[in-house]
Amino acid sequence: MKTLDGAEIERDLEHAFVTLARIYLAHRGGGGHDEPDLNPQRLDLLVRRTESPIDLSEARKLCAMIDAISERPIEVFNNLGHVFVLLEAIRLVRGRGLEPTWCAPTQQSTCQSASKFDPRSASKGDPLVGE
Repeated sequence: MKTLDGAEIERDLEHAFVTLARIYLAHRGGGGHDEPDLNPQRLDLLVRRTESPIDLSEARKLCAMIDAISERPIEVFNNLGHVFVLLEAIRLVRGRGLEPTWCAPTQQSTCQSASKFDPRSASKGDPLVGE
């Protein structure tokens, strides 16, 4: 996912979360488990398919923040967890009068402006910078 900055971080994170969650749940559901003629071979195929890479091409069309073309299910699951924690953190810090201005939702986040961040220019006492 791309790194976020600006006033719409919460909205963008929510959009990315919903988009990824829908794709993830559709993939993990596997379908076909109600078929009347299931046999061990068919069930095995359905189970293994849930661990195959998730095609994110449709998600990329719906949400510009999503960079990957495909991803392993565990990576999508982990990213969903990271984004949800960030959404909850935004709500908590907003209650203390703070607004997020920059956010890297995942370890794989990409951003052109990230290299421009200079911690020396941040104010002293900033929790991200320290004293």
